[in-house]
Amino acid sequence: MSIPLVAFIGNTIHADGPHGEPPLVAVTYGERGYCPIYTGLTAEEANEGTGITPEIADAFLIGSMFGWHAPGADPAHAYARSKGL
Repeated sequence: MSIPLVAFIGNTIHADGPHGEPPLVAVTYGERGYCPIYTGLTAEEANEGTGITPEIADAFLIGSMFGWHAPGADPAHAYARSKGL
């Protein structure tokens, strides 16, 4: 399985907040943190056709927050879980 480089994740914590927070954040595989994305798309729409499942997006979020060494940050493991393997 080829790991996508970027996953788009809905900013559910601060979406539509008083400071104009972005509705999406982009998480790049292997990097800490995230990049705000100002768009009218949902995370599902932005990830469409990229191979990013909700489980893989969760793994990207875990990796960006807690380090890519964390067990929950392994996209291959998340992909296998999403396919019932």
